[in-house]
Amino acid sequence: MPPWKPAQHIAALEQDGNLLAAAAERAGLDAPVPSCPPWLVRDLIRHLGYVHRWAAGYVRGQPLPGDPSEDEVLRGGPPDAELIGWFRAGHAALVSTRPFHDLRDAV
Repeated sequence: MPPWKPAQHIAALEQDGNLLAAAAERAGLDAPVPSCPPWLVRDLIRHLGYVHRWAAGYVRGQPLPGDPSEDEVLRGGPPDAELIGWFRAGHAALVSTRPFHDLRDAV
């Protein structure tokens, strides 16, 4: 199998993030994450929401301030009622970050 091009990685990131958000909505925030005990879906969504924001800042050359612990990340973010929307917004910001957008259009 030939190596993936950047556009393929970005498309997979976009698709997988959308699938994760939909799965989180179906499962509910209190559902366990079997591959990450003792995490719940809420913990996974908070963690990845932070990671997306961190990565988008890094790609833009504007890293997030500080270096929070995992406990701080899991206590951060919005209230549960807004959590999946917050995840979706951070995910969308990452995949539409200008350098990624330029790579998506690269040959």
